Amino acid sequence: MEINDRIRSLRISKKLTQRDVALYTGVTEMSVRCWESGSKNPSMQAIILLSKLYGVSADFLLGVEEKEITLPCDKQEAKLLEDYRALDEHGKSVVAAVCALEKARIDKKEQRKEIKG
Repeated sequence: MEINDRIRSLRISKKLTQRDVALYTGVTEMSVRCWESGSKNPSMQAIILLSKLYGVSADFLLGVEEKEITLPCDKQEAKLLEDYRALDEHGKSVVAAVCALEKARIDKKEQRKEIKG
């Protein structure tokens, strides 16, 4: 995924308009459109502001963190991952807590099956 795709995807996931992003970063809407189309890249100052706005690192926006393990997943899993990456730290901790609770519930259910079976 290129920087323009990340910028667009994050904006949409946060339900922001290009105007909202332009006002936050101090640029024109045309600049935001250019970033999202890939015809121009944001300045480093804009990247820093975008990372704060979206709650992601500048490295993520630039694709530095993209070299992570890629596991095959279906469309629903990919959408969940995309949504998760758009969360701020609080949102990510809430999701982690819910996942831990659900994993414990499933583990307990499996243990009961083993005892009965």
